[in-house]
Amino acid sequence: MKKDFIQFTQESWLHKLENAQVRMSNDNDGVVESSLLRHEKGWETTQFYDYEVLAQRKGVSSTLPVVAVDCGVTNDTSIHSADNHVGSYSEDSFVNPNAINLNLFNQVTPNHYTDKFAMSTTFLTWVSLRKPLPSSEVGKMILIALDGGHAGYYSDFREQYLRNLEQLGAKEELLPILEKHTKQDFEQFLVEKLGAGKDKVHLIMGDGELWVLEEMYEVYEFISKELGFPVGLPKGDFITVEEYQKLTGHIDAIGDLSKRDDIVSWAYVNSRIVSYTKKLKKRKAGA
Repeated sequence: MKKDFIQFTQESWLHKLENAQVRMSNDNDGVVESSLLRHEKGWETTQFYDYEVLAQRKGVSSTLPVVAVDCGVTNDTSIHSADNHVGSYSEDSFVNPNAINLNLFNQVTPNHYTDKFAMSTTFLTWVSLRKPLPSSEVGKMILIALDGGHAGYYSDFREQYLRNLEQLGAKEELLPILEKHTKQDFEQFLVEKLGAGKDKVHLIMGDGELWVLEEMYEVYEFISKELGFPVGLPKGDFITVEEYQKLTGHIDAIGDLSKRDDIVSWAYVNSRIVSYTKKLKKRKAGA
């Protein structure tokens, strides 16, 4: 009999690894989740991934296991990942056993794209840690709204959205918040409180500190206060160690990316289109 998802996560690397280094993606979801793992597990963010480069924090040469957060689906079994994207081309696709991803677990494919879990990786990791949801309404709204995670409830796919919440054991607490607020309430909350459209993290010229627009520091302070732990960018300079090519294509033309060894990560963005990152070249880190 197949395990339920929460049981699967309890037996995963999230609860077994004593130490790890985190690879952070380039938006709010990546920043908040990497901050969550630093707070809950003591794991430092030593890598940055924006789907075109992989950068390593200067002065850090760690052999610790890599935990990639919100970085897309990968078939590299040396990577432990938490992710919210659809990555299975078919039910026969390879599934990385080190991936905490409800869509992979449920074998969601492009042909059944509307079955997808469409909330943030932060929320997925939060419940996988068995961490109690925030007591405040605003804290719950943050977890719902991150990465546009509220939208599915206010769509034609509400029933699937609620099934996913039920599967994660969060329906009872979050449904009253969703019922109380409109889609417009959440859209306004995203823009005014969570910096929607302004949250991209950048690495200047491939080497240096990570940076965001100045107003995002107020967003991080707000999220920190409401969620109860420090949220923000990792400190230090980062140096590009690998460069990639980011591409999109029709799934019928691209085929099953889980069977290719030249692909870093990928995600099906709808039932027909896949966004993917292809390996190009590598260079040594600077001093």
